Amino acid sequence: EHADETFRTSMIQGSWSGRSFTKKEVYNYGCPPVFGPPIATLMASFPHVVERVERWDEEVEKVRWLVKELEKIEDFHQLGERPRRHTLFSLETPSFHKVSKKRKRRGFFLHEELKERKISGVHPGMTKQIKLNTYGLTKEEIEEVANAFHDIARKYDVKVEE
Repeated sequence: EHADETFRTSMIQGSWSGRSFTKKEVYNYGCPPVFGPPIATLMASFPHVVERVERWDEEVEKVRWLVKELEKIEDFHQLGERPRRHTLFSLETPSFHKVSKKRKRRGFFLHEELKERKISGVHPGMTKQIKLNTYGLTKEEIEEVANAFHDIARKYDVKVEE
């Protein structure tokens, strides 16, 4: 009874090429690359997505705490939306960039300092601006990250508010 609407195919036609894709079942597959295994993978991951959404407020609170701690370091500023509503964030870090200019390995000093503390994720060579994601980290692990950044700042005579 609803087959015509449920299995409706695409009516899109290119404006200059005139090419059309009339076999694409819009509601079932969306874009052709998601046929077969990719769509099965998406379906299998759905329970994890539901669980992740249920804990989202807790995850966002952790990132807000970390941003507050990192902004205690001289010239560290979170970029983008405030307050954060996502666990991925960018920081402007000009004080570390100044430090990097005086180091033998330049921008790699931050990556190496974090690596010594068993913290990964910051791209080697990045000191002017960095991106971090706290999703899935425990409160203790996030405190460890904040402490590591504070320790690195103090080591290179960058001021940290108490």
